[in-house]
Amino acid sequence: LTAAELDSFVTKASPEDLAFYNQLLTCTDDSGWNPFDDNGLPEGRRRDTLSLMLSKVSPENLAKFTAAFPGVQPTFTNTDAYEAGGNSQNGQTNNGIHWAPPSDPLFQDGVSADDVNQRQFGDCWYVASLAGLAQKDPAFVQEGIKQNPNGTVSVRVWDKEGNYHWVTMTADLPSDQNGNPIGTYGNGESWPAYYEKAFAMVYSDDGDDERGYGGIEGDDPKKSAPYLTGKEGEDLTTGGFLGIGEHEDKSLESLKEAYSSGKVVTVSTPADEGLDKNHPAEWGNTYHSNHAYYVRGFTDDGKVILGNPWGVSGYPPITVSQEQFNKYFGNAEAFDAP
Repeated sequence: LTAAELDSFVTKASPEDLAFYNQLLTCTDDSGWNPFDDNGLPEGRRRDTLSLMLSKVSPENLAKFTAAFPGVQPTFTNTDAYEAGGNSQNGQTNNGIHWAPPSDPLFQDGVSADDVNQRQFGDCWYVASLAGLAQKDPAFVQEGIKQNPNGTVSVRVWDKEGNYHWVTMTADLPSDQNGNPIGTYGNGESWPAYYEKAFAMVYSDDGDDERGYGGIEGDDPKKSAPYLTGKEGEDLTTGGFLGIGEHEDKSLESLKEAYSSGKVVTVSTPADEGLDKNHPAEWGNTYHSNHAYYVRGFTDDGKVILGNPWGVSGYPPITVSQEQFNKYFGNAEAFDAP
C-alpha cells in the first residue's frame, strides 16, 4: 500500500478490526489445521511489517495505530526506574513516568561521544558501546537514524544474521512528570534516546517476544556490537574478574593495539561496592563498580583514558595506569567500527 492508501485504511478501520489484525500478526501458536504450520509472523518479520506501516501512517492516525499495535512501543514497566515509582495507573506511575515527545531535535551539531548521557536505565553496557562507536565513526552513527515525514523516527539495527533493518518508532520517549526524558539522551539533541529505544524494541537475550527497557538492563558490552554494526565483538582479556589484583592477561598494550586499529574498546568494573569508596581520589564520582566504560584514548606514557557513559559534563574522563587497571577494571572487549 502507498502511504495514502494505508492511512485511508487506518482511518476507516474500527479499533476492534485493527486490534484483530494485530492479534493475527502476533499469535504464533499452531493453527490447529496441522502440526507443522504456525499463525502470525516471527518477531523479526513482524517488526519489519509494523515499522513500515508506522512510517507511512499520518500524524493524525498515529495514536490510533499505536493503540491497536502496542508492539510498536517497548515496555518500561519492567525496569528499575519504573518499579521505583510504585503502582501503574493510566500508563503512568506515581513518580510520573510516562511517554512524551522531547523538545530537542535529533541533531544539533552532528554526532559526538560527548552527546551520550545515560540516565536512569541500567544499560551502561549498551550505552558505553554506543558512545565508543560515536567517537570512532560519528558519520556511521548519524547515517543510521532518520526522521520520517510523519514525525516517527527510524534507526538502523542489525539482526543476529548480520542483516540490518530500519526499526521505526514514535517520537515519544519515557519521561518524568515534568516531561524530561529519563533514558539516554544528548546535549540539546535526542539521537541517543532513539538508538536506545530501538535497541529496547529488538533486544532479547532469552528469546522472549516482549521487548522493553527492562530487558536491556545489566548485560555484557560485547553483546551490543552485533546490533550496532552487524559484527561480533571480541574479548581482549582472558582472566575476567578473579578478585582484586588477581586478573590475568590485562595488558593495556592490548587495549591500545585494538583502539589504534580503529576498534571500539569497552571495559567493565567488578560488582564490588567497596571499590566505590576506595578508588583513587582524582577519579571523583566518575568511577563506579558494576559499570561499563569506553576507551577515549591513551596518554604518551601508556595510560588509558576512559569515558563514563553517564556523560562528560558531570563525569569527566579518567586516566588509569596499568596497576590501577589491574585493580579496578577488567573484561576489556572490542568490536570493529565500520
